[in-house]
Amino acid sequence: MTMDKIRSSLSRDHTGYTVVEILVALSLTGLVLGVLYGSYSTVVGSTRNYRRVSDTYQSARVVLTNLGRELTGAYQPAMIEERLMFQGKEEWFQGRRLDRLSFVTTTSARGAEEETGYDAFELSYFAGYGNQEGLLLARRAPFFNPEEPFEAGEERIIAENLRSLAFEFYDGLEWKEEWNPEEEKRLPLAVRITIGLGESEEAEPNYFSTAVYLPLAQPLTAEEKEVPAAEIPSS
Repeated sequence: MTMDKIRSSLSRDHTGYTVVEILVALSLTGLVLGVLYGSYSTVVGSTRNYRRVSDTYQSARVVLTNLGRELTGAYQPAMIEERLMFQGKEEWFQGRRLDRLSFVTTTSARGAEEETGYDAFELSYFAGYGNQEGLLLARRAPFFNPEEPFEAGEERIIAENLRSLAFEFYDGLEWKEEWNPEEEKRLPLAVRITIGLGESEEAEPNYFSTAVYLPLAQPLTAEEKEVPAAEIPSS
């Protein structure tokens, strides 16, 4: 066997991949990886979105439950009957409704030890502005200064991503957008709470609502109502 034939045989036995074959293999590998990454991104995005929605619903549930519980203990202190310690104010900011609610209650959870012994607390719920925009805030303090109520206490964050906050008040005849202590002589029979939560200002927020009956409120008399007592209407 000549040297030329030997070289030719070795060349046929040890031929490597061609450039075209390598490019095809790389393309197929990239396609498979792209499909796997797309599936992974979809799963991660769905999980993240589910957690976001779940957190939003959980936050709304906690806010409405706690605020509802505190409203059930709202009352008018006997020592200052000439002045109503309950106020609901309609407020707007940049086209969004962000109301404020202030009242005295006996059902606020006790916090710091130095507050032990107090039976009544003044509470205010309101939306944050400026660097606190998007926050639902509350101010809480023991009730002992009827001359300047709802001014003391430390603010705390109740919820994030707040887009709207609305309170409505039922007087026995109709729902009102505000409850003015200078005009009203009693607590409202019920309060309807509606909050809108959402991370993006561009997207429509998720709205949550509940109506709370105030057990210590005095209903209108027959002369005031001029109609028989009725159930609280839904709207």
